Amino acid sequence: MPTINRWQQLVTTLYGRRMGFNPDNDLVVDGEVVATQARDSSGNITGLAGANSSLIRLNGFAPATYIPLGDSRVAQGQADASVSSVQDQARGWHVHLQTMLNGRLRQIRNAGTSGDTSALMLARVQADVIAYAPGWCFLEGPINDIINGVALATIQSNVKAIYGACTAAGIKFATGTISAWVNVNTGALRAAHAEYNRWVKAWCMANGIPCADEYSATALATTGLPTTNTYYDTPGHFSDLGAAMVARAWYNVLNPVIPQNDFLTSMPYDYDNLVYNGAGGWTVGASLPTGWSDASSSAGSPTNSTVARADYVQGSLMQTVGTAAAQGAIIGVSRTAKDDISTTWAATTAYALGIRRVANDGHQYVVTTAGTTGGSQPSWNSTIGATTTDGTVTWTRYVDFNVGDLCYAEAEYFLSGISGGNLGILPQMIAQAQGLSANVVVQGVTDQATRVPPHPLAGGVLRSRNFTIPVGCTGYIMYVRAYMDNSVTATLQIGRVAIKHAITST
Repeated sequence: MPTINRWQQLVTTLYGRRMGFNPDNDLVVDGEVVATQARDSSGNITGLAGANSSLIRLNGFAPATYIPLGDSRVAQGQADASVSSVQDQARGWHVHLQTMLNGRLRQIRNAGTSGDTSALMLARVQADVIAYAPGWCFLEGPINDIINGVALATIQSNVKAIYGACTAAGIKFATGTISAWVNVNTGALRAAHAEYNRWVKAWCMANGIPCADEYSATALATTGLPTTNTYYDTPGHFSDLGAAMVARAWYNVLNPVIPQNDFLTSMPYDYDNLVYNGAGGWTVGASLPTGWSDASSSAGSPTNSTVARADYVQGSLMQTVGTAAAQGAIIGVSRTAKDDISTTWAATTAYALGIRRVANDGHQYVVTTAGTTGGSQPSWNSTIGATTTDGTVTWTRYVDFNVGDLCYAEAEYFLSGISGGNLGILPQMIAQAQGLSANVVVQGVTDQATRVPPHPLAGGVLRSRNFTIPVGCTGYIMYVRAYMDNSVTATLQIGRVAIKHAITST
């Protein structure tokens, strides 16, 4: 009988009875499928949907997720076709916010719709937000209400109703003032703009609601008047600089109330396949370590190396430096030697650092000192975290990755030396499952969009959606890369790339 992991144990606890899972990870009781995995439009696992369509929420995940609700500024300037997709995405303030919070919140979908007023947002809050059971809803200030002359009392009623619907569903709520845009800086529009901002700040304070002061973040400090369109494009969407400034306002109010999580903290049961402990055999300044290769395209002959970051952490990181020869060029690296989860041990074989193999005791071990194996399998120490010497190889026992385990992928990155072009940069991480008839790709969160000068955090954590290891999966190949606009030059440094369990396996 297969080992029941904590994902299954959680559901057992919720149901209070014995159960099992089929190969599709459906919940089976007495041979009958009683619940299937619930996923959102991006493939995120949100819980188990029962026969009565009720959702068993995964409370361990929901608090760390959010959905932004709003107009085209939330939808990342989708109405503006005059710039590249990379630059356009860089205008989403919530993209910057994820980086500033260092991966503590993950967006599970974008609920921005161009042209929406507060009434239209209210009409779709159930279907676009509550149905996905996020931990948070971030409501963008209703700028279209001001432009269309909607009465303040109506706006107030709609915003309160959105807040009430979210909190009734157990979803935390935050909102903000309307930013200081020059197009609403005259006559009645300016008065309505100011009146809404005064009201929303007072209302939020009275109800303990985090309120991001977008107006102060985008107004001239000397006069309090709106800035020029440095922070905006012609239709009124944020530039990448404006998005970063607005994200800082959101960060200031959310940072104290979002739990501190570090997804990269070393754990005894999961494995980072980049180890910068100073003993991995990497030589600073050399080419990429064994198993990693260049994954750049249209990037003008990028150079790859291994570098030290003594200012941040001991050891080494991979580095790629390149210039975009075309819009949408990529600089980055991939792990060409996959992180195997089913390949068995072999005798008198040279193994590089980080290779995973299955031993004759049924457990998976990872190479933590490269070398050549002996003529026969050693007596394995199967205690989690324990090491076994095998010829000149040292193996370490980490948690097994089995079919059905709920996992996520992550990587740490730093961006520097950015210059030229439109200055749009978007890192991305991909975990690609191998051994199937069709490869399964798990996209990473594009946590960073930056320009020169970058906003205070020029790096962060890329974290994928949660996924289950599918039947037939033999391992994963990892990609970490950055998309760039034409003529942009940038340096991308990458560390601690990993597949980890979203719920600790037994």
